[in-house]
Amino acid sequence: MYRKYSSDVDNYWTFEVGFGASPPLDRFAPGFTGDEIFQLDSQALVLGYFFSTKNKKNL
Repeated sequence: MYRKYSSDVDNYWTFEVGFGASPPLDRFAPGFTGDEIFQLDSQALVLGYFFSTKNKKNL
Protein backbone atom coordinates (compact mmCIF):
# COMPACT_ATOMS: atom_id res chain seq x y z
CA MET A 1 0.00 0.00 0.00
CA TYR A 2 1.24 3.48 -0.89
CA ARG A 3 -0.32 6.83 0.05
CA LYS A 4 0.55 10.30 -1.18
CA TYR A 5 -0.96 13.09 0.90
CA SER A 6 -2.00 16.39 -0.70
CA SER A 7 -2.97 19.43 1.40
CA ASP A 8 -3.87 17.60 4.65
CA VAL A 9 -4.68 14.17 6.13
CA ASP A 10 -8.14 14.09 4.50
CA ASN A 11 -6.83 14.52 0.95
CA TYR A 12 -4.68 11.74 -0.47
CA TRP A 13 -4.09 9.29 -3.31
CA THR A 14 -3.76 5.59 -2.56
CA PHE A 15 -2.38 2.63 -4.49
CA GLU A 16 -2.69 -0.95 -3.24
CA VAL A 17 -1.63 -4.31 -4.67
CA GLY A 18 -2.34 -7.67 -3.10
CA PHE A 19 -2.29 -11.38 -3.86
CA GLY A 20 -2.53 -14.64 -1.99
CA ALA A 21 -4.85 -17.42 -0.88
CA SER A 22 -8.28 -16.99 0.65
CA PRO A 23 -8.02 -17.78 4.40
CA PRO A 24 -11.65 -18.71 5.30
CA LEU A 25 -11.52 -22.45 4.72
CA ASP A 26 -13.09 -25.18 6.86
CA ARG A 27 -10.33 -27.77 7.13
CA PHE A 28 -12.53 -30.16 9.09
CA ALA A 29 -15.31 -30.38 6.49
CA PRO A 30 -16.12 -33.88 5.18
CA GLY A 31 -14.24 -34.62 1.96
CA PHE A 32 -11.50 -32.03 2.52
CA THR A 33 -8.27 -33.26 0.93
CA GLY A 34 -6.04 -30.20 1.21
CA ASP A 35 -5.82 -29.63 -2.55
CA GLU A 36 -8.54 -26.97 -2.27
CA ILE A 37 -6.10 -24.56 -0.61
CA PHE A 38 -4.15 -24.08 -3.85
CA GLN A 39 -7.28 -23.28 -5.87
CA LEU A 40 -8.25 -20.18 -3.86
CA ASP A 41 -5.83 -17.62 -5.29
CA SER A 42 -6.93 -14.00 -5.24
CA GLN A 43 -5.55 -10.75 -6.61
CA ALA A 44 -6.40 -7.11 -5.88
CA LEU A 45 -5.51 -3.76 -7.42
CA VAL A 46 -6.90 -0.59 -5.81
CA LEU A 47 -6.47 3.00 -6.98
CA GLY A 48 -8.22 5.76 -5.06
CA TYR A 49 -8.45 9.46 -4.34
CA PHE A 50 -9.90 10.59 -1.02
CA PHE A 51 -10.80 14.24 -0.60
CA SER A 52 -12.78 16.72 1.51
CA THR A 53 -14.59 19.97 0.76
CA LYS A 54 -13.28 23.37 1.80
CA ASN A 55 -15.61 23.60 4.82
CA LYS A 56 -14.85 19.95 5.86
CA LYS A 57 -18.55 18.98 5.87
CA ASN A 58 -18.02 16.07 3.50
CA LEU A 59 -15.13 13.63 3.43
